[in-house]
Amino acid sequence: MNNDNIKLKDVYTNNYNYYKEFGTEGQGDASVKACDDVTKAITEHMSELVDVTNSSVVSYDMVAEGIVKGITSNHRTLQNEFMISLVKAIQTYGNLDENQYDPRNEWAVKDCKVMSDAIDEARK
Repeated sequence: MNNDNIKLKDVYTNNYNYYKEFGTEGQGDASVKACDDVTKAITEHMSELVDVTNSSVVSYDMVAEGIVKGITSNHRTLQNEFMISLVKAIQTYGNLDENQYDPRNEWAVKDCKVMSDAIDEARK
């Protein structure tokens, strides 16, 4: 990991302390910056995770196993919260317009759309 990367845990801790001290009312620019910081940190870490798959020695199974171990090593409530976010990401990716992704990734977008539709149907 590059030292210039934002430490996700630090961003979370800073935002948690901010909300603890000031609450959720009238945050204005500070709230927007906090959300931007979290989004930027998550984006950097996800890019790093995605880059791991660009290796001839790392298999999809290894990545999946690492993701599941990372999830299951956390508090049960946090596991659920993360999975909600992951499902939301799958649904969002599945609903990308054709001009928002490279045609080489069409199957992944379509698979995410199928998963999204199945989740929506199961929740009815």
